[in-house]
Amino acid sequence: MPTLIAVVAALLVGLCSANAAPQQLYGKGIHIQYTVTATIETPRGPHSGTSSVDRTIYVSNTGRLFERAVWSTRGARGVSDNSPGATTNKAGEARGMSFRGNELVAHIAYLSGAGRMTIHFDPTFSTCDGELVFGAEPGKAMSRRAIGGSGTFQFRSLQPSRITCSVTAGNPLQ
Repeated sequence: MPTLIAVVAALLVGLCSANAAPQQLYGKGIHIQYTVTATIETPRGPHSGTSSVDRTIYVSNTGRLFERAVWSTRGARGVSDNSPGATTNKAGEARGMSFRGNELVAHIAYLSGAGRMTIHFDPTFSTCDGELVFGAEPGKAMSRRAIGGSGTFQFRSLQPSRITCSVTAGNPLQ
């Protein structure tokens, strides 16, 4: 566990010092959607379900990143508005987001384990696609807080869908 925490902390520090947003994205919105099918441990045994995630990022005219993440699963819904430079989300999980060339890289650290989303842009930054990966230390299970903060849960498996992504003019968060 200390190894994973050190790796995630190093990644988050690296994100804070990474390159600024490309000027081609100034004043634009990035809309990202995907689902994650998870099997979690419950007192009554394993349970599977799918969460829908909708992330909207606005790149300001000065290159600052504003994000709204909305996720829902079986009637529960969560929203986290993250300002530029935010190091935690609404659930208190460590997070970071920055650009590396033509990629937007976002990390999140769970109670145990982490996730990384990479959004790839074409050379003109007008189209995008992406990928999402999850991981934990060898031999350790991933765990995180439940939506709404009502306890924690442990994952048996996590399977992300293909990411859909689009770039639009203007501020989609208004």
